[in-house]
This record gives sequence, C-alpha cells and structure tokens, in this order.
Amino acid sequence: MGKFLILFNAAEPMSEFMVRSTPEERQAGLEAWVKWKAEAEKTISFEFGAVIQAVQRIEQQELIKSTNQASNYAFAYAKTKDEVINVLQSHPHLKRTGATIDVLEILTIPGQ
Repeated sequence: MGKFLILFNAAEPMSEFMVRSTPEERQAGLEAWVKWKAEAEKTISFEFGAVIQAVQRIEQQELIKSTNQASNYAFAYAKTKDEVINVLQSHPHLKRTGATIDVLEILTIPGQ
C-alpha cells in the first residue's frame, strides 16, 4: 500500500480566505470535503490533515518570503498513485479559483 502526501494549493492565503469568508461558507466547504471523503474511501483511504499557510523560505544564505501556495494537507493510502490521482480529480477544492492539488508519494528509504 502506497502512502501519499496531498497538498491543496490556493492562490489566496488561508488567513485571508478565513477573514473574507463567512462561517456559512466555511461550513459548506467543510461539508463538501466530508461528502467527497465518504465517496473517495470507496477506492482509497484518506486522512484529513490541517489548514496550513507558508511563513518563510530559508535558503543557504538568506531568508525570503515564501511563495508556496499550500493551504491544506492530507494523506492518502492506495495501491497505486493513479488511484489517488483519479479520486482527487473530483475534489471540491478544485472549484476554488486558481486551486491546484499536488500528489507526493512518500517513499521508503532502503534499509530503514
């Protein structure tokens, strides 16, 4: 069984979205995610993560503002990456303007 880190990316920082959106809009969004998860788990195992926002990018010689657009993360467990990708194509996050989803496979380090 493969393990995958899912990064939900948004053009609008989550701190701004949370201030701009109403409690009803946030609740409706959460309900859409829960409904999607129930359907997705017919194919893959999906574990909610949390809301996140980039703070800083650290480079070798300097600190710069991070341009990372990750807004949420989650974990998925499936036999293949294609199963995860296929299920995520219907995720409600993709209805947000400029939203994207990155799928990263968590690899096993040989010998560990």
